[in-house]
Amino acid sequence: MKLFTYGSLTSRHRLEELVGRPLSEPEEGVLKGYRFFHAPPLGYVLILPAPGGEIHGLVWDIKEEDLTVLDHYESSDEDPPLYHRQQVEVEIAGRKVTAQAYVGNPAAWPEDRLQAD
Repeated sequence: MKLFTYGSLTSRHRLEELVGRPLSEPEEGVLKGYRFFHAPPLGYVLILPAPGGEIHGLVWDIKEEDLTVLDHYESSDEDPPLYHRQQVEVEIAGRKVTAQAYVGNPAAWPEDRLQAD
């Protein structure tokens, strides 16, 4: 299973600490149709759908059982969730792959709290 990361989960140390094991080298990927935002003063980053947008990130090989701890880390199990885990299509070296990604929940991030990158 693939995981597309663009924020704190691009850190090998953090991701391996969360899943509890070493991971293989990630691949660089591009997620089209999304835009990057900052949410000060919390310091969070998130992506939201945006026509013409493009996010550069890393694609990791993970196990399905890793999703429980990652969902908790990304607050997708809160009410309301800060992020929704979604299936996306990522380009890696000219080929398209299916991956999971944590996308911001617009209901949890009022526009006046976001700064576009």
